[in-house]
Amino acid sequence: IEVQYGGQDRIIDDFLRIMQPVLQEDGIEITGNSIAIDASFLRFSASNVSLTANQAYTVTHNLGMKLVQTAFLRTSDSQKIDLEVVYSSTTALTIKSVVNVTVDIAVSI
Repeated sequence: IEVQYGGQDRIIDDFLRIMQPVLQEDGIEITGNSIAIDASFLRFSASNVSLTANQAYTVTHNLGMKLVQTAFLRTSDSQKIDLEVVYSSTTALTIKSVVNVTVDIAVSI
């Protein structure tokens, strides 16, 4: 016996209706033919963070993953720089510079 559900569009509509609250909790909203993603669930950024040479600085990103991607730009000239990074937890990491520097930070999953 084959049961007709009402077509693929009906299945998709029902799936999205059921999943919408769960998707919204994860920063995803589907409306008609568009999908919007809240970038704060995927990326953390901070500007003009002053680092003191050889002093650890904790970045709290709250992304829910320990292994994340990082990028650091020296604020004065927008040049990418390397810093020592310790992946502390699923919500934070620690950075350290060998010189005093002000940086812009991006952390993403």
